[in-house]
Amino acid sequence: MSEPIIKAQRLCYVRSEVPDLEVAQTFQAGFSLEVAERDGEAIYYRGSDGDPPCYVLTRGEGGFTTIAFEAGSRETSRRSLRCRARAG
Repeated sequence: MSEPIIKAQRLCYVRSEVPDLEVAQTFQAGFSLEVAERDGEAIYYRGSDGDPPCYVLTRGEGGFTTIAFEAGSRETSRRSLRCRARAG
C-alpha cells in the first residue's frame, strides 16, 4: 500500500446539499446528531460532545459539497494544498 497523500488528525465537518430540508431532517433524526442551529436554507448538526457543528445540510441540488480535515502537521497541510493546486 502506498503512503497516504495527507495524514488527517480528525474529520472537522462535512457539508452537503439536499433538495428538501424537511425530508433530510427527518432522515437525520436516526443518526444521533443534534440540531445546533437551523435557518431557512441550512441545518447545522453537532455530535453529543458539544463541539461545533460537524455536519451542515444546505438547500440545493443534492450531493456532498465540502469535507474538511484537521491536518496532522504543517507539512501535511502544505502537501494537501500542493495536491489541490495540481488538481485544479
